[in-house]
Amino acid sequence: MFGVLTTKTFASELKKLQKHEIKRIKEKINDTKANPFRFFERLSGLELYRLRIGKFRVIVSINFSLKTITLISVGLRKKVYDNV
Repeated sequence: MFGVLTTKTFASELKKLQKHEIKRIKEKINDTKANPFRFFERLSGLELYRLRIGKFRVIVSINFSLKTITLISVGLRKKVYDNV
């Protein structure tokens, strides 16, 4: 089981979303704790991964030795990659 850490950026971006979107994102993140290999895809050229949740993307960093998932950014697909 992987632990989940969040950044300040992720927390502030998440607060801007609607309640039902936040709930959906949190549920999906909880699903990934047991087996992150199933849900995440690596971003080409970066040590980062993405989680797809409908029209939203969550950008994360995964430390396999410490078994932690660090949530970096969340947003609409067309905008979230601009900050990476």
